[in-house]
Amino acid sequence: MHQIVTEGSAAPIFDNTERAGLGYDHRNMCRFASRTAPGYRLVMAAILRYSRGAPAAISQRWTDQRSILDSLRQQEARELQGIM
Repeated sequence: MHQIVTEGSAAPIFDNTERAGLGYDHRNMCRFASRTAPGYRLVMAAILRYSRGAPAAISQRWTDQRSILDSLRQQEARELQGIM
């Protein structure tokens, strides 16, 4: 088998983006021989990290979105009142 997606092309280079290449083709990239297979362990570690961090990340995104929406509403109210 050859590697379809290399580490270098696995994901765009952004902050906090994990990149990894798996030595599998598309058909086998989610079919691991055992729970001790390197690919399985790599994927499971990432899934566990993301699932553990998700509640805090989602809560922060809700807070950020509320703040943005409040700012937009205040700006709209100022525009409607003729205050810019």
